[in-house]
Amino acid sequence: MEYRFEQGYFLIYFPARSTSTGDIMVVKLLDRPFKDRLEFLINSKNYECTSRYEYLTFEPNSNNKSEKPGAFSAVRSEYNRMWATMNSYFEK
Repeated sequence: MEYRFEQGYFLIYFPARSTSTGDIMVVKLLDRPFKDRLEFLINSKNYECTSRYEYLTFEPNSNNKSEKPGAFSAVRSEYNRMWATMNSYFEK
């Protein structure tokens, strides 16, 4: 899992596995930290991503990709690290 901030969004990259394609989850940041996972998911969209290069050049405001159904799964420690990083945006 890899992530970055871009134009008011938090982008999360999940590389492809042998059983699935990769994903980019695009989270629209609020003006405050997220209260819980449900609020996080409501403000998220998921797109198929075939490469790390595609993730690095992805523009959340101007893409023509179709939204991919479903959410992501992650090991709890990865999820906790991602959550802390995303909410650190509001500590500035």
